[in-house]
Amino acid sequence: MRWADLVFHVLAHVPVDAPASAFDRVWVAFVAAHSSPAERTLDEDARLIAAAAPSHDELARVQLLAWLWRSAEGAAACSDRTLAELTDADVDEPGVLRALRGSRAAELLRAAAELE
Repeated sequence: MRWADLVFHVLAHVPVDAPASAFDRVWVAFVAAHSSPAERTLDEDARLIAAAAPSHDELARVQLLAWLWRSAEGAAACSDRTLAELTDADVDEPGVLRALRGSRAAELLRAAAELE
C-alpha cells in the first residue's frame, strides 16, 4: 500500500476549517459504516491532529508527510523511532524530513497512519 494513501485517509478525518484541510464527511461516514467502533481510534487521533494543526500553514506542512516514504513498508521499517531520530537514509525524501522536524502534528499524523 502507498504511504500517501494512509496519510490522506487519516487527514480526511481531521475536522479543521482551513484551505489546506482534506476533511471529507462522506469518507468519514463510509469508513464508519465499514469498521467496528470498538476497533477505531481514528476519531480521537483526528481530534488530536486538528488541535495540533489548526491552521492552513500547519495542515499544509503536515501533508508533506505523505511523501516521506513511497510505501507503508518503508514507514513501518522506521516505526521504532520518532521523526526527530530519523536520518536522511531512513526516508525516501530527506527534504521532507527536514521540513517536518519539530512538528507535533506530523508525529501524531504519522502514528495514526501507521495504526491504519
